[in-house]
Amino acid sequence: MARGYPDFEGDKSSIYSEASWAAKEANDKNFISWLANQATFGNTDIAYVVPAGKTLYITQISFMCHAFLAANCDLNQFCWAFIQESIGGAFKYYQGGNGGGGQTFTKPLVFIAGQALLGRIQNATNHNATIAISIGGYEL
Repeated sequence: MARGYPDFEGDKSSIYSEASWAAKEANDKNFISWLANQATFGNTDIAYVVPAGKTLYITQISFMCHAFLAANCDLNQFCWAFIQESIGGAFKYYQGGNGGGGQTFTKPLVFIAGQALLGRIQNATNHNATIAISIGGYEL
């Protein structure tokens, strides 16, 4: 029996050889954005348009927020993040947290050719903070 990795796309499963899977891994996409010393309600964005003939599968998101000044480290570090289909489009993910948050998607969020992905984190504290967001997946 050949070793391989499953593909659960569309309720189907397949087994790939290691060489075939390695070719798919070369299509990993990792988007990261961060800013230091953001005022309350300051944000940083990730924007990406899926190229023609491609489909983007988002499999994870993580985000964080922490006080810029040491004097504010004992305060709440609230922030929220989202993944949206274009500006003004449907929200595919929305979460808040104290210090950050994240999720691995067992069923990837799908963006087809021509669609825009917008990822954002916003500082919701009452003080300046450093904020960061990471969104990852693969594109075929």
